[in-house]
Amino acid sequence: MAAVAHLGSAAARLRGKDTMLTPLNIRLMHIMTPLDHAKAVRGLGWHPRPTSEAIEAAAHFFTGPRRSAETERAR
Repeated sequence: MAAVAHLGSAAARLRGKDTMLTPLNIRLMHIMTPLDHAKAVRGLGWHPRPTSEAIEAAAHFFTGPRRSAETERAR
């Protein structure tokens, strides 16, 4: 994976574009601790929605009509 990151960074520099996968990103992925939502489930009774529902809700949010600040405050 690191080799791909180095090649991608070099290609991005040659093309004058940004890349999302850099050698630094690869190193950071290995040192980050895994995330877990178990504490939110235990302490708050929170249960995440299925991934398909979350993606659908996000798509509606970003493609739906924009609400004004006044409309949001009225809710």
